[in-house]
This record gives sequence, C-alpha cells and structure tokens, in this order.
Amino acid sequence: MKNQIQTKSMKRIFLLIMVSLLAMAVSAQVGVGTTAPNSTLDVRGSVSTNYRAFTANTSAGSTDNVLVFTGSSAATLTLPTAVGCDGRSYVIKNASTTGPVPVLTIATTASQTIDGIASWVLDESYETVTLISNGVNWSISAQSLSAGSGTDWTQGGNSLASIRNLGTISNHALPFITNNTEKMRLTTSGNLGIGTSSFNGTNPEKLLVDAGTTTSVNAIVGKGSIDSYLQLNIQNNSAGANSSSDVVATANNGSETTNYVDMGINGGSNTSGVMGSANDAYLYNIGQNLLIGTGTAAKSLVFMTGGTTQSSNERMRVDGNGKVGIGTNAIPKGATGIAKFALEGTNASTSGPHQQFTTSTDNYPLLQNLNWSHDYVYNAYDAYFDGAWRSGTTAGGNFVLGKEAGKFLLQYGNTNTQGSAITWNNGIALNTSGNVGMGTATFNATNPEKLLVDAGTTSSVNAIVGKGSIDSYLQLNIQNNSSGTSASSDVVATANNGSETTNYIDMGINGGNYSGGVMGAANDGYIYNMGQNLLIGTGTANKSLVFMTGGTAQGSNERMRIDGTGKVGIGLTAPTSTLHVTGSTAYSTTAKTANYTATASDYSIICNNTSGAITISLPAASGCAGRTYVIKKISGASNNVVIDPNASENIDGASTRTLTAQYESVLIQSDGSNWFILAKL
Repeated sequence: MKNQIQTKSMKRIFLLIMVSLLAMAVSAQVGVGTTAPNSTLDVRGSVSTNYRAFTANTSAGSTDNVLVFTGSSAATLTLPTAVGCDGRSYVIKNASTTGPVPVLTIATTASQTIDGIASWVLDESYETVTLISNGVNWSISAQSLSAGSGTDWTQGGNSLASIRNLGTISNHALPFITNNTEKMRLTTSGNLGIGTSSFNGTNPEKLLVDAGTTTSVNAIVGKGSIDSYLQLNIQNNSAGANSSSDVVATANNGSETTNYVDMGINGGSNTSGVMGSANDAYLYNIGQNLLIGTGTAAKSLVFMTGGTTQSSNERMRVDGNGKVGIGTNAIPKGATGIAKFALEGTNASTSGPHQQFTTSTDNYPLLQNLNWSHDYVYNAYDAYFDGAWRSGTTAGGNFVLGKEAGKFLLQYGNTNTQGSAITWNNGIALNTSGNVGMGTATFNATNPEKLLVDAGTTSSVNAIVGKGSIDSYLQLNIQNNSSGTSASSDVVATANNGSETTNYIDMGINGGNYSGGVMGAANDGYIYNMGQNLLIGTGTANKSLVFMTGGTAQGSNERMRIDGTGKVGIGLTAPTSTLHVTGSTAYSTTAKTANYTATASDYSIICNNTSGAITISLPAASGCAGRTYVIKKISGASNNVVIDPNASENIDGASTRTLTAQYESVLIQSDGSNWFILAKL
C-alpha cells in the first residue's frame, strides 16, 4: 500500500514538472523566485556564478566565470577558443596585493584577438575586465579600476604605473569643450583643430589653429629661454623627387596656387626643377610684388653665401641709400662716383670687356661673363677668354655655361694649368626645341631625342641610373599620351649595329585606342625583338621562370613554370617530369577523306575511307625526331588506310602499315631515322 502511495505521489510530481516545462516552452520565459517572469530569464534574488582564485599561469575553462589573480609574480591567463562559445563571458581581476603590482597577461588561443589586439594586460591593483566571446574573437564589455587604487582618472592629476589611453576606442572624434562650447577637436585621422572642427578637404591640416574674429594679433607664438637658437621648425621626411619643407603665409584671398609667400628648402632627392634642386633653399611669392627690405632708416640689406659669418661671407649689400655693392661694403668703393651699379660693354666684342671675378691671391679669373653678342653669351668658371679659351685654375677642371648657335650649353674641360688652352667637352646641351643632350649636342635628325645621354667611350657600365627609397614601387616610366590608333609606349634596348628597324629588343604597351594590328590590340603589353634569338630566363641556379595570368598574386595566378632543372610544370609549381601537366590536355584533330601528307601541325588524323582507300604519307623521320601521330580508320568500308613513311624509311621495319578494320588506330613516333608503332589503339 505504501509503495502504491509513493508511486502515485511520484506521478503527481512528474505531471507537475511536465506542466511547468510545457508552460515554459509556451512562454519562453523562465522565472526564478517569481511566478510571472517578464524576461527570458527573470531572477528575483541573488545570482551565484563560479568563482576561482589563482596565483600562477592558468587557463580559463568552460566552468569558470569569475577569475581572480592573487599571485605575487607575473602570470598569464589563457582564454579558450572563442569559436563555439558565443556569448560566454569571463570577469577577470588582478587582486594581487604585492607591490609593485605583478602583471597579469590575458592571452588568446589560435591567433584570436581581444578588441583587435593579441593580448590584454591588467597591471594595476584591483583592475578588472569583463570579456565576452562573439564566436570568432573576444571583446571587452567592461573595464574598471578600483577607486582605492590611485589610478582613477582624476582632475588633480594622476599617478600611473604604465601608459594609459585617453580618448575613444570607436571611430569617433574627440572634442574638447570649455564653457559648454567646443574649443578643440582631435579627429579619427589624427588631425587636431583648435578653434575649428572643419579641415581642408583636399589637404587636411595635421594641426589647424583658427583664431576666428579676434582682437589679438597672435595666432601662434613660440617662446623659450636658451643660450642658442630657438626655432619653430618644419621638416618633410620624404625622400621623394618633389619633396620640400615650406613655411607659407597666405593672404585672405589666397589659396594653394595664388597670393602667398613661401620660404622653404627642397628635399635631399628633389629633382622637380621647381625652385632649384636638391637641398636648395628659396623664398618666393605668387601674387603681386615680393618686397624684401629693412624698415629702419640707413640700414643695409646684406646677402651672404658660403657661411654665416658676416665678416667673411658677405657677398652683396644694398645700403640704406639703395646703392649695391658686390664684394665690398663701401658703396661706391673709395667714395668715387655716384653710380648705383652698372656694367655695359661693346656689342659683338670677342675680346672684352668682360665681367670677371678674381681673388687677392692670383690674377686668374674665378668667373667670367663674356661675349657681348646675341647668340654667343657665356659664363666661364675657372676659365676665361682672351681670344682663346684658357684655364684659370690649378685644380678641379673648367666649366662654361653659354648660349651658342641656338643651343644652351654646359661644357667642361680638364686643364688645371693656369693660362693653358682648354679643349671643351660636351656636358649638357639644350636646344630651342626643348631637346636635352648629355655628353653630346648632336641629336637624331629624323627622330630627335627629348633627352639624349651619350656616355662616349667610358669605363663605367652605367649610362642612366634611377634610385630612391619608398615603401612602394619605384619606377622609371615612359607614357605616350597620344590617343591615336598607332600609339604605344616602349622601352627599347638597341645593339651597337641596331637601328629603328633591326637588332633591338622592345618592351611596351599599346595605347588605349590602338588598332594597328601589330603586337596585339589596345592596351596589350608585349616584349619582342628584331634581330636574332630572344632569350628569356633566370640567371641564378635552381630558380624558376614563372608565367602568370589573371592577376599579380603568384599563389592564385601562376599558370606555368620552368624550374631550374628544365622541367616544365603547367597547373602546378613542382613539376617532377620534363613536362608535368595538372589538368586536361588538347591536341589537334584533322579529318581526311583522301590521300594526305602529315604536317607539323597535325596530331590525330581521322580517316573516313568510305569513298576509297586513303594513303597517309609521313614526313621524313630525320627532320622530326620524337614527333608522334595518331592515325585512325573510322569507316567500315573495305577500303584500307595505308600509312606510308617517307622515301626509304620504314615503319616497324616495314615499308608501309595498313589499317583494315573499322576504328582501328595506331600511335606512331619518329626516332629521327624511321617510324615506330608505340600502341595499337
């Protein structure tokens, strides 16, 4: 009887549980401590999760929730993989009381990240972080420091054990406000605006100060106290060909292209040709006049070169009365005359007067300006003309810059005996068509070169070299901007006996409208030669020649390679045979109904002998060693297919081979003397 009562009681409990489960399934809400849950899980009371303290390296498990480090030396807590545990969270705390606080490093598994970085560090006492899995990586949902740790961010200053970040971790700018108004903004690109949050759309400022409408004349002021120079400095660290560092003042109606004054210096690799060359400094304006002067009466404007010591490096001055002195600070020298500065010579004189500069140590000119005649004007350096060209130096050679017979010339000599005759050599020549010659002043009459470099007989293997330093491609580029139907851009190397039509190699690309039909179509690239053989290869042992199509990523776009041992691989990167193909192959097929002579273009020859016997004549085996043919008879007619080797050659020792049965076929190959049947197919 007692057992029956217990059985009935168990049935009632089971029934009650089932009803509860059905109710939960219907409402999809679970209540603990309440009969009316209002959420998926509604707990009316305290919640307990697993708590574990540790003192050394450990790993977080599926049964962990709160992990507290109490060790006395640095330790690492390794997270499980975030994959497969979406939504799992851990609360991790560094509760070590050891000073200084030992570092707790939170490491990930399988190269996963915590908010985008490989690991997270808790290095402050009672610092806490809450991590949650998103199914791929771990994210920080909360982070805090103990109020008693001394590392809260306070208004009176902060003492930190390591670097701390102040800012945003999302893609939002950081505004700074006073009196409830924004006064400064740091953008997500690192641009800082003071007095404004609007940056130039084309060239956004790294630091922008906008004083707005103000009564103060000072927008930016730098001050200090040092017994040396104190500077405001801007430095462009680029080594590019157009780089420079500039300080610019722009008028209210100015822009990047007009109404500004610019003081700057070209970068060390600047070759732009604008405002000098590499490391040249400059001062210029775009707009109206450029005024340079002294605002104090009777004070001079002084120009120095070669150093910063005025007594030894002053070269020219304009004094307070507007007089110009070169090489002297007394204008005029000896108080003789009232001239400001003037120099005039007799036209077309070849012997002078010239303007020349000497030193107090000898009588030979350092510099001479000569030949007062149009189309024959020269500046000679350590050289002079007195009816003949002569050297003015004992070391360093001679140079002359001049305009002669329609050319602008830079020539050089190597005469280092003062007073001795100079023979000029061609350096650089520029003609009125804009053609530049280096080492020559003579251009191709039919196709004059825009830039011609003639190294002459030389011991140097370098005629032209381009160098640079950039974390990207660095190129020597030629671009034909013509949109014509015959236009292309080409880089050509020509042999000593070559010309425009023979003995050259050409790498190029057709223009966008090219339709000439030679070397491809519009925008096709090509490499070819006119002359003898074209050799393409690798010069280093055991290196492969790789062919790619469809993209530049070798891993996905390599189509064929010839490895260092001569093996050819198609569709794979490690061929094991002379020809190794991964994928399908295709051979030519020729259908014949009458006699036919096999050629180098044939492979499979299909013979339909319905209308009569067919003879397939083979080429001379001696001229095609290794060549193979497949010959097949497809008709059921009694007409035979006869395979006839050339002249006295034979096939498997016989003068001919006859196919008599329908669909009979053979695979044959030449050994360079005769033909042999490799297979009857």
